[in-house]
Amino acid sequence: MEDEDVLQVGPPRSRRPALVRVLAALAVAGVVAGYFLTRGDQHRAPEAAPSASSASPSEAVPSEAVPTGPPATLPPWPQADGACGNTAFLPLVTAAPLRERTGLRLVVGDRLSSVDVDAGTVRQPRGLPAGSYATAVATAAGHTYALLVTCGAGFGDPATVVRLDSSGVARTVAHGRYGGLLGGGAHVWAVAWPGDGSTAVLDPLDGGRTVRLPHSFAPVAAYGDLIVGETPDIATAGGSTQVVQLFDPSTGRTTRTLGRASSVATGAGLVIWAGANCGRCPVVSYDLATRARTLLPFTVPGGLQLWSAAISPDRRFAALIRERSEPAPFETEHPGNPNEMVLLDLRSGAVHPVPGLVLWTKSFPGMAFSPDSRWLVVALDEGSAVRVLLWRPGLAAPLESPTRVRGPVALAPSIASVT
Repeated sequence: MEDEDVLQVGPPRSRRPALVRVLAALAVAGVVAGYFLTRGDQHRAPEAAPSASSASPSEAVPSEAVPTGPPATLPPWPQADGACGNTAFLPLVTAAPLRERTGLRLVVGDRLSSVDVDAGTVRQPRGLPAGSYATAVATAAGHTYALLVTCGAGFGDPATVVRLDSSGVARTVAHGRYGGLLGGGAHVWAVAWPGDGSTAVLDPLDGGRTVRLPHSFAPVAAYGDLIVGETPDIATAGGSTQVVQLFDPSTGRTTRTLGRASSVATGAGLVIWAGANCGRCPVVSYDLATRARTLLPFTVPGGLQLWSAAISPDRRFAALIRERSEPAPFETEHPGNPNEMVLLDLRSGAVHPVPGLVLWTKSFPGMAFSPDSRWLVVALDEGSAVRVLLWRPGLAAPLESPTRVRGPVALAPSIASVT
């Protein structure tokens, strides 16, 4: 498709709960509705102090003031203003400055900023429409695509798709009522829902024909010539269980049913899912290239969700978010404890919590691995900026890049690519 080509898609259909929940697992596409709801009605509060500028990499340096004792009434969680009238609930971070060279470069949403992790330099794209923010980002064949919306937009409202060229210019390639993007396969697909009551469709942004998906099929990811997705398991009440399937766009048919799941993650050519309706659930992996199905040698708690997990390129770890076992010294304004980030070892089932990082209950940080799988890279929303952390097992605390992607944040910051 040439840069000036623009696709047009009809009005949206009504939302399907399964589709909305699955799209939440995409880089950030499905986070939009819940994120606006949880951020929009909060009051203003001062932003916490930044982290210290000097410490040895193994020493943890508090970057936000945390009360040392539990007062009778907990103070409100630290907050800061973001874009679109939203409020960011700041992460509680204990980090050390980055003092080793990583050579990593990132593309970070929601303003599609190119970041040099070591130097801390940030390059903003040119040609990005004013007042627009990226709800989803996908990469393919060296190109980065982003789905842009403006403040106040809801799921299924008209959106714009842009492609970043090699010079950092954002060029519009499609308009439509899109709810997400799928990258990693033979095409980059935009997912749309027509308003005539029919099923979802895929628009290939790099040229080709539109593909209509099977009834109730919710796409999760693309790999090669296949689409990974799920359909509700009608045999279970409440739609809590999903059937994981593979769909071939060239034939318009489902080619394989992988299994029933309570949650699914994809990456590095793998599909992994946790069993459903179980206290301790088995975890299964499926290799999309070899078609090998493996029951992994461990189980996980039934409440551990794999949605939005990032899988390392060496297939060793899955990074995910879970509820902490301990409360925080601040009022979360939400039932339960705040969240933490953990690495799940896909060989042994060992869980490694990232130390020095506490997340408000409904925070959605960006997560990705370096190409050599050595680093877990994290992008955190600070309301007026995005900060970048790096961690690997064995470090006493995350290391913090000197990077600050300045500008009010509207949506959860994604990490589109790491090179």
